[in-house]
Amino acid sequence: MKCPRCNNPLVEDSAVFCGHCGLLLNPRLGAEIATKSRYYAQLKAPPALKPLLKVETAAESNIPYPTIQKRFFSKPQWFAPRLQRQRSLAGIIIGLSCLLVAGLILGTFLYVVRPTFFPVIKPPSSCSTTATSLPLPLLPPDGIGVYPDQCGESIGLSDGRYILDAGDQRPGLALKEQAADKLRTGNVASAIALYNQAHSEDTSDAETLIYSEDQSVLSSGAPYVTFVIGTILPNHPVDGSSRDQLQGAYVVQKEYDDNPALLGGLKVRLLIAKSGSKSLNSITVAKQIVQAAQHDKTIIGILGWTKSNSSLDVIPIFTRVHIPLLSSAAKSDDLSGISKYFFHVTPLNKTAAPVLATYAQSLHPKRLIVLEDQQEPFSQNLAQDFTTQFNTNGYQVLATEQFNTGGSANELSGIVKSALKMQPDVFFMAANSASIYQNLLIPIYGLSASNQLQIITDSSIYPIVDNLQKRMGDVTRLHFLSGAFPDEWGIIKPSAKTPPFFEEYSQAFWYSVFPSQKQPPNTYGYTRADAYAMFAYDGLSVLLKGIQIAEQGKSIVNITPDDLQRSLTMISGPQAFQGITGQISFDGNHDPANRELLLLHGTPQGLQIEGHVYQGCFLVQDLLSGNCNTMGGA
Repeated sequence: MKCPRCNNPLVEDSAVFCGHCGLLLNPRLGAEIATKSRYYAQLKAPPALKPLLKVETAAESNIPYPTIQKRFFSKPQWFAPRLQRQRSLAGIIIGLSCLLVAGLILGTFLYVVRPTFFPVIKPPSSCSTTATSLPLPLLPPDGIGVYPDQCGESIGLSDGRYILDAGDQRPGLALKEQAADKLRTGNVASAIALYNQAHSEDTSDAETLIYSEDQSVLSSGAPYVTFVIGTILPNHPVDGSSRDQLQGAYVVQKEYDDNPALLGGLKVRLLIAKSGSKSLNSITVAKQIVQAAQHDKTIIGILGWTKSNSSLDVIPIFTRVHIPLLSSAAKSDDLSGISKYFFHVTPLNKTAAPVLATYAQSLHPKRLIVLEDQQEPFSQNLAQDFTTQFNTNGYQVLATEQFNTGGSANELSGIVKSALKMQPDVFFMAANSASIYQNLLIPIYGLSASNQLQIITDSSIYPIVDNLQKRMGDVTRLHFLSGAFPDEWGIIKPSAKTPPFFEEYSQAFWYSVFPSQKQPPNTYGYTRADAYAMFAYDGLSVLLKGIQIAEQGKSIVNITPDDLQRSLTMISGPQAFQGITGQISFDGNHDPANRELLLLHGTPQGLQIEGHVYQGCFLVQDLLSGNCNTMGGA
């Protein structure tokens, strides 16, 4: 088979891209197999996509670009002045000379000042269905900068000079933007003061605290190590797990910076990378992180992404350049053993599904319906694993209904409305984001109290549980599996000392501003950490444990990403890490072995562990002695 544009032979008939001209041959297929092995094979030798140029599809190749797309991709307003060129040779020479001088001056200006973001271009009407990642635009040598994605949302990499968490115009946003402006001009003191003001307006905002702490690290003159937090942080709908991820990472950063002896004198600096609502743009942002790491040798590893699809997209990129990536929350089965440079701290779907299926059977359902998105790897994995386990012992799934992860609120709620006509007694929902659950559950709010419909799912719903409780009155229909719960230490191991994380969390995100007994607007996010904040805390802590291992017999300033990768593989068995979510011990596939899992149930008083149902090894000594819990508790 040959490419319809350049007529060169394709690597294989089912290729997604032409390796010669970069033509996208099949956008639908490209979206479907973005996480499959053939796609990764092509990523090993990707087509040469030119920066600032639109990648055409076969259907578009003979159609002129709309004016606005051409203006954005080929000649951004802030980058290239419009020049009237004469056709004469002399005019061309003069024009090129002027352009060269102007480019040098403008380039210097851009590197020193760096605009807050590229001008926001009106998004094309097809932005919600784009099946390709954005080409990486021209950036300063340090790789720091933001730019609009296909829909006009700013994505990129920031060290405090740009604001990334701007979703739903969160309080303090104007002050954050002023702080970033000050930092770009070198006025560090004013920037920190403004960031502190912004934190007072929204104490749950970890982005402000991370940027302020970074400046304290730089001004201290002490040696430091840098980690990048890879996150989606979409503007709308807001992703709670992304904000939780920043919170957990900040608490770790503050702990180690206040006690640099924990890391042999090293302090911890964090950069934030945002890929936005389009999952494939994580590829673009990953390439940007690679550029930053080539310029800044203190960058030694990545904490991210919380979503399985984004993790699957970026793993080949970081593997090629030998940068370890640890995800605090991705759980797709496809992640197991995928790369020697990838690790994760939450149990895979194939570990969680049997627990969920066993619990579902205990409810003796007659009409259980599964809701899944077959095009999204996490959802497809979880639904398939659950169905396989549930269809035993005489039980059978009544129906499997499909939804689109990128669907609108009306589309998602409409699918549930339609499914309710089959009169289910249990819904099993497999979605990768709390915002999707929010829309799927809309029809459930109107059910009468006499309707005993139960909902079973996983911890992806956790970030909105607090809001659900207010909206639904109670969440007694809800049962979900989680690898973390803030009350678990007092329930599972009441004799063990509770870690200081929980006090540090409430201090950072509420009591540092309001030391009195004033109550926060919610408990979660202010004085109570949910699972994703706890996962992120453990994830970054494991990366720092890797540095501690690498420091043995080696100067701290000479530790490389490869050193960190080798050290992470040693976090196993006797060298397992005791986290706040339980012990973490990697097996040969870099999956966490024998992790604790809890089944949580909504009650009028809040979440509780369902009948003390939990399994796995909570403490390191439990793992070493084999004294682990089985389904049903200790």
